[in-house]
Amino acid sequence: MLFASEMLRAGGIHAPVLLLEQLTPYPDVARRIADLIPAGVPLIFVEEGVLAGGAGVNLFSELAELRPAAPTHIIAVRDPFFVPAAPTDLYAALGLTGEDIAHSVRAFLADRESRPVALSHP
Repeated sequence: MLFASEMLRAGGIHAPVLLLEQLTPYPDVARRIADLIPAGVPLIFVEEGVLAGGAGVNLFSELAELRPAAPTHIIAVRDPFFVPAAPTDLYAALGLTGEDIAHSVRAFLADRESRPVALSHP
């Protein structure tokens, strides 16, 4: 995580890392995190475990409810049954290295910038 944050910072993207030492109760932790993040700032969550049902996803869901207007993105293990064909670095095989995370964040932010802005009229 820290390596990805440093890579993004070197490219002009401010991406602080928040280390969570407590995950539950999810609503309370989410509220404390939401108080630290300015409105409109994208919420990008990196989960080292599986996406479906992981503790990070539960916390992320609570946080997204508190910040419904904030763009959100989660990076996690998509295949809970991944078995490498040969001995390998699992983080690399699952796309969770610092480089992979930085690339995913850049792609998410670029995609957001390329979308047309919806204008509302009173």
